[in-house]
Amino acid sequence: MRFMTLGLKVMDIGHAPDRAPDQFLLPLEMICREKAEDAAGKCEAFRDGHYPGLIHVVTAESVDWLYSFADHLRSEVKRMLGFELGFGIGQSVAGFKAWKDGYLSSLVAWNYADSRLPAEIRLQSIDKTSIIADEIKVIERYLAKGEYAAFDQAVRPILRLAFTGPAASRVKVIFQLYLALESAASDLLIRVENAEQLWLRPELAYSLDSVDKAYSYLAGIARKIARQREEGADAADVNLIESVRRYIDDHYASDLNLSDMAARFNYHPSYFSELFKKRVGRTFIQYLTDVRMTQAIRLLEETQLSLWDIAELTGFSNASYFSSKFKKIYGISPSDYRER
Repeated sequence: MRFMTLGLKVMDIGHAPDRAPDQFLLPLEMICREKAEDAAGKCEAFRDGHYPGLIHVVTAESVDWLYSFADHLRSEVKRMLGFELGFGIGQSVAGFKAWKDGYLSSLVAWNYADSRLPAEIRLQSIDKTSIIADEIKVIERYLAKGEYAAFDQAVRPILRLAFTGPAASRVKVIFQLYLALESAASDLLIRVENAEQLWLRPELAYSLDSVDKAYSYLAGIARKIARQREEGADAADVNLIESVRRYIDDHYASDLNLSDMAARFNYHPSYFSELFKKRVGRTFIQYLTDVRMTQAIRLLEETQLSLWDIAELTGFSNASYFSSKFKKIYGISPSDYRER
């Protein structure tokens, strides 16, 4: 199997400056899913809540097929959205247990989005300074156990070796270490700030041009994980709710309900319901409805989509229910709102 990671690039000069890529994630996802369906089972498009600005594709087809598919997507995205589409293709992997490695390699490759070579060819020259799987497992174990002193001692030698090679070598190693940290943060429901996220700011890895700079960046994230781990259950609850809110914000168009959400985050529905209301100030249903209505208003104001389309895109079961809910909340029908 191979994974491919896709994301919108910054708008070309000449377009409206207030059109940011993250505002077009939903239409990008729709285009990718539609083209995946057109491929008649050759690939599957999906999103990962850990990387809300990206879309991913998995396939058993060849790398040449993936490049052809990506080129078709790029032309469609450019024509329909006005954005350039960046993509990275990961290494091929065999066996379900290896899918994680294949997926992470596509995230690494996404940092080389301008390259036309697949990851295993492009990175052959830096294999001597890449982190091997056993080293990653040791580092992940240190993080999982909260052994941050051991993590620090393990990271510096790896960075020193990486900086003996070309720039691409150190970038890959920094990104691999970052993914281990992000995975540990995710397990603890700790959020890595946007300014620290390499997948969001791939140029950041190139700016870390010394061992000390790279170590300071990675150790800073590790210390944040350590602090929040020590803050105890209260902080964990806060991070849990933030994760839930981000999940709702990313998946509001899906069929969401409290029981399934509680199960997803390993909580009893009753406790989850009480915790959500305590932290958010609204019930789960109220928050979900507010998110959906916010998106519905945006679509009413910015598009000429029918009420049926808007209802489907915002997670309502049908246009009639959407209209009645809208009028109950705002005192006006969606059609009258759009007219005014």
